[in-house]
Amino acid sequence: MVLKELIIRNFRSYYGDSNRFDFNPEGLTLIIGDNGDGKTTFFEALEWLFDTTGLREKEEINNVSEMRKSQMVIGDVDEVRVTIKFVHDGEKELTKAFSFKKTDVNRIEITNREFYGYRFNGVEREQVDGRQILNSCFDAEIRRYSMFKGETQLDIFHEDSEALKRLLKTFSDITRLDNFAELTHNLKELASKAHSSELKKDKKTATEAQRLEHELNKLATDISDIRRQIRDQEENSRVYKGKLDKMVDNRELKEKLDSINERMKDYEEKVRRIRGYINVDFNTSLLDEQWILCAYPTIFDEFKKKVSALSKERRKQHDEYLIEKGRQQQLQELTLPDGMTKLPWFVPNEEYLEEMIADECCKVCGRPAKKGTDAYEFMVQKLHDALAHKKSKQKTEDEDIFKYNYIEEIQHLSISFGGIKEQSVANRKLAIKGRLEFIADRTKEMQKWMQALEDAKDEKSRILSQLNGVSEEEITRSAKDVRDYMNRHEEAQQKLGKLKVILESLRKQQEEKEDELSSLDTGNKEIARLGRIHNLFDHIYKAFISARETNRRNFINHLKALSNQYLVELSGNDFHGVIEMLRSQETESIDVMLRSENGSIVTNPSESQKTTMYMAVLFAIAKITADRRETKYPLIFDAPTSSFSQMKEQEFYEIINKIQKQCIIVTKDMLEFDVATQKSLIKSSAYELSCPIYRIEKERDGFNENDLSTIRVKTTKIK
Repeated sequence: MVLKELIIRNFRSYYGDSNRFDFNPEGLTLIIGDNGDGKTTFFEALEWLFDTTGLREKEEINNVSEMRKSQMVIGDVDEVRVTIKFVHDGEKELTKAFSFKKTDVNRIEITNREFYGYRFNGVEREQVDGRQILNSCFDAEIRRYSMFKGETQLDIFHEDSEALKRLLKTFSDITRLDNFAELTHNLKELASKAHSSELKKDKKTATEAQRLEHELNKLATDISDIRRQIRDQEENSRVYKGKLDKMVDNRELKEKLDSINERMKDYEEKVRRIRGYINVDFNTSLLDEQWILCAYPTIFDEFKKKVSALSKERRKQHDEYLIEKGRQQQLQELTLPDGMTKLPWFVPNEEYLEEMIADECCKVCGRPAKKGTDAYEFMVQKLHDALAHKKSKQKTEDEDIFKYNYIEEIQHLSISFGGIKEQSVANRKLAIKGRLEFIADRTKEMQKWMQALEDAKDEKSRILSQLNGVSEEEITRSAKDVRDYMNRHEEAQQKLGKLKVILESLRKQQEEKEDELSSLDTGNKEIARLGRIHNLFDHIYKAFISARETNRRNFINHLKALSNQYLVELSGNDFHGVIEMLRSQETESIDVMLRSENGSIVTNPSESQKTTMYMAVLFAIAKITADRRETKYPLIFDAPTSSFSQMKEQEFYEIINKIQKQCIIVTKDMLEFDVATQKSLIKSSAYELSCPIYRIEKERDGFNENDLSTIRVKTTKIK
């Protein structure tokens, strides 16, 4: 389908019959207009003409020229009409129109909707239904990849996650392979059920077959669930990445964003490392490392004082009891000056007393106690007293005073908790203090880097939020959303990676269980026959799946190869890299990106690079379409090159004109403001282009900026 001529009548600002465009059949046609001069209206007139759904009929009242309505009196009738002449297996013509009648001062009524076309056979022409001729020459699937409004729509694979599926269905043999794969899969399932049924009937294998079938059913359910989750996460990742990509579209900010990203990476590493240092489980440390005892020394000192006082009081009462009972001789065994209360019999203990006697030295006071001296005899008597208490088996009268030995037990406990244990606990307190001080210092340091990280994220958010020429309200909203999109995309990617590992494991388990079920051998010929049939269909099914995958891969490789050919042509002498296409097997979606020849992905290509890349892909699709359908189709763009420099734009248009592909581009970027005339004029460089050029602009004669009915587009062919 090659477009020849377009005529627009009374469609919004295109008043009257004078809006006529002749198109270059094998190259570029450039339509230049400023904002508000009818560029988008031109594109939307074509969209309305090519719409076969009927969904736009309710909005058609808005397509009536305001200027024409203002000129009408009650009872007047006129029409809105868009006509395209083209070549497709001969000359053809397509018209969509409706009549409008003024029924009241402020009321317009739509009547007589028409959609028709003509075939030309020599000098004769045959009228046909408009939908019929459009669908036979320029069907909806082709139109989907021929018309693009703005730069944002150029990335068809991002804008439409089903794009690859439709391309494969339309331009490859994938549909036949899908049908064969589905058929063999159903036959394989029937054979599997028959085989399993026979196995369950056989006593030798019934139990094992039931177990394996149950496990296979469980695995199939799990696999289906995991694949659904993968599709969900891929869609989430695609959506969040798309939102972020739309925000990061300003080349001038690339270096700043890269710098921020590097800083963020450094801060995250510092935080991660410090967090490893201070990763303390205080609950565990409290008990397992006995941090709970850090207050032990003070408590133990108080405990020892109380135990000592209690022991002394016990011993005093014991001595007073002996005196009262007339058993003073027991007090004379060990005497202390000034009536002091003697130590308990077990202090010092037997081992230390024997050591001190042997060494003839009191190791409590640190003075000699030579044999024959009072000090020496005191230690000997003390040892004798201790041994006597130890050997005593008889209930003594002490029990009349102290029925239980709780005081002695407490004193023994006090002694056992002293010494090395007491020192260990005291040292632990110092260790805990040092550890806590270290944690406190590292925590402060970590908080510093975390704050630096948050500041960097905020800075990035502010930058990203200022892109795309959005309003202040949108900028504010984006500033709040960017970090959330970043986090959600990262989260989706992490989940996706984990899910793919799980899926691979489940698939492997499934294959193992299927092999195990198939290998069950009972000697039953019918079971063996059904097993062979199942294996045969399984092999056939896998062959079709493999062929389908090969078909997909070959199509994508072909598309990628053609895209790179056009990328080279469209880029001229500028850097272009290599187009890479990454496909998801679960969702059949594609990510299109630029790769450097050294293998690295161009993470932040400029807007002009992205536009060139996406247009190269569209040219490639058009080439595949033409080859498959054995006919040509146009590419129609509304403002695709707004991010190009003047030099790049000039070169780009010249290159497109030489590709021998009909391309219609509506743009404002070949205009410049003339200070002297206070008007937008076509740049002188535009006249150097070898393609046809049209200028569309508001007719200034009679124009009132406050009156919509005074707007009329003037169409002028420049060259």
